[in-house]
Amino acid sequence: MYIARGTYTGSKNYYIILNKNMSIVGQSQSGTIIDSQQYGLPIFTISKGVTVTLKSLTLENGVGNDGGAVNNSGNLNVVNSTFKKNTAVAHGATVVYGKGGAINNYGNLTVIGSTFTGNIAGSGGAIYNSGNMNVKSSTFTGNKANIAGAIYNQGNMNAQNSTFTSNQATENGAPCGFGGAIYNTKTLSITSCTFKNNVGPLSGGAIYNNGSLKVTGGNFTGNKANDDGTGGAIYNIGTGTATNSNFMSSMSASGAICNEKTFTANNCVFKDNGGLSAAAITNSPTGTFTVQKSSFTGNAVDNTAGAIENGGTMIITGSTFTGNNATNEGTGGAIVNTGNLRITSSSFKNNIAYYQGGAIINNGRLNVVNSAFTGNTVTFSNGGGGAIFNYDNLTVTGSTFTNNKAGDGAAICNYGKTNVNFSRFIGNKAVWEGNAIFNSGSSVDATNNWWGTNKPNFKSLIYGDDVNRSTWMMLRISASITSVAIQSPSKITADLTWNTKDGVKPYKQPSGGYVPDGTTAKFGIQTGKGNISPKTSTTTHGKAYSTFTGTALGKATIYTQVDNQKQSINVTVKQVKVTISQLITASATIKKYYESHNHKLPTSVNVAGQTVTMPQLLKLLVTATLNINKSNMNPVTVGAVGNPPSSGGVYASGKLYNYITIAGNINTFINSKGRAPNYATTYLGKIPFSKQVYTYAKVVNFYGQHKRLPNYVKI
Repeated sequence: MYIARGTYTGSKNYYIILNKNMSIVGQSQSGTIIDSQQYGLPIFTISKGVTVTLKSLTLENGVGNDGGAVNNSGNLNVVNSTFKKNTAVAHGATVVYGKGGAINNYGNLTVIGSTFTGNIAGSGGAIYNSGNMNVKSSTFTGNKANIAGAIYNQGNMNAQNSTFTSNQATENGAPCGFGGAIYNTKTLSITSCTFKNNVGPLSGGAIYNNGSLKVTGGNFTGNKANDDGTGGAIYNIGTGTATNSNFMSSMSASGAICNEKTFTANNCVFKDNGGLSAAAITNSPTGTFTVQKSSFTGNAVDNTAGAIENGGTMIITGSTFTGNNATNEGTGGAIVNTGNLRITSSSFKNNIAYYQGGAIINNGRLNVVNSAFTGNTVTFSNGGGGAIFNYDNLTVTGSTFTNNKAGDGAAICNYGKTNVNFSRFIGNKAVWEGNAIFNSGSSVDATNNWWGTNKPNFKSLIYGDDVNRSTWMMLRISASITSVAIQSPSKITADLTWNTKDGVKPYKQPSGGYVPDGTTAKFGIQTGKGNISPKTSTTTHGKAYSTFTGTALGKATIYTQVDNQKQSINVTVKQVKVTISQLITASATIKKYYESHNHKLPTSVNVAGQTVTMPQLLKLLVTATLNINKSNMNPVTVGAVGNPPSSGGVYASGKLYNYITIAGNINTFINSKGRAPNYATTYLGKIPFSKQVYTYAKVVNFYGQHKRLPNYVKI
């Protein structure tokens, strides 16, 4: 059925019962209008088993008990249509208690490219669904209901690429309800949808979930619950997940997300949310919440917990907390914990609290692993715990505390029981006592930490009795080879795996952890000539590495520095000679490696206890070949040989008979240029560098097996 442009009113344009399959198509979405004029019955009633498509229509001013515009028990497709100012009331009552201001769905409903504006109901201002519903590329604006300003779902619902704006849960204009945009009691999946400025005064500014909720790619901006409401964006008493979603500028008494049961936030952004407490997330004592790879930035509250308040069970992994604050006489710039909380591989930077816990205040069980606290601050001069304030049970392992500030305990202020081990403290500053740790609680185990130096000043770092800091980690340096041939590498290790009792002698390598991975170690040369690379490295399992290569004979002093501690070691660069027998062993190693690694060379090989590079080895092999040919079996000197700029050349396979002459040419080139050649010219073509090394490894290896040089070598 096709309907021309125009506005259709009167008795034939409401309570139309559709009991057979059909499509009703308007000439234009904005120009084909069916206006029920609030007669008191739905415009369309669709019977069970019937399939109907409504396309390019505007349905307005419909009034019905269930579904102001459409009451569907069949299969309804709505395409490119508009529903506005429709109302669902209960049996003609003046108070709005009906279901689905625009559509009530008992069957199967698909909505594509449609608009719902200013519809009103008791439940589901735009749509009430108790069947199966798919919504795609549609817009819901300014709809109102006591519960679920836009959609009430107690069936199965999928929404994609749709927008929900300024919907409200309200009763007769008074804000009182749940779920500003959506109220869900069964199964709800949301993909790439936007929720903006929706209001659910009591709970769930955008979504109230009492079923199963899955949000992917959602954008939640400016949604709110009242000052005493919960969940500015989402209130959950079911099972919920949010993935790759943004929660911004939400307002409530407790959290953009308030969770009473089970929720997971994965790769989400929480930014500039506000309210009374816990601007981003509130997890109640009955709740279990998992946060993974998410960021919390600029969230702020008037009271406690700038970003998160946890009273239940919570796990936070791989997340960042930056610039959150509880500054109005508040505590816990980023987190307040009264439950069980585990934080792993996360960072806290520039968070602020007025009174206690610039980043975290703990009154439960808190376990922090491999995390970083940088520049967090308690602004009240008599406040404590620039990074963490602990009242109960705190365990910290492998974490970093840098440049945090507070009145007492610039990094940690303890009034309970704290174990902090294998952690790094540097540059923290207290106004009064405890630049690192202040203890007024039962005990602190602060053994095996790195304090930025081998001889820490514990008088300024730690304040209070019953703090065990009897052992601490120290910086050591070692070289893989302390007597090395010129141009041969020696591996330099900055080692933070040993503890000490006096800052001089290493005591033992403790088990249970390492100084935080990623701790920066600098390397350099104090005296002598050579190259050190890299000049800056970071630790993994307590160690960082660099490589020294001497370029002149004599003693070189190599140093490493971590924070305020520098350690050095001497490496002697000398002239090293290797025997023909040692070269035979090395040639066998290279030959085997090349043949088993797709014709590739290793970066180096061990010859007589020295690490020899491939250019150096080529020099040794061609020299040995020339010497053997002259019956000279004297040792060969390891010299400095640079890398070829590239390794190129094209050649034909065959037998190379004049390999002795070619060896002389290669040797002459190296002596003249100080580096290995890109290729060697032969009557078979240009032999690339890697093939040169392999070729003369075969020659020397042949000599080792047969005690003579070969007649030819195959290329």
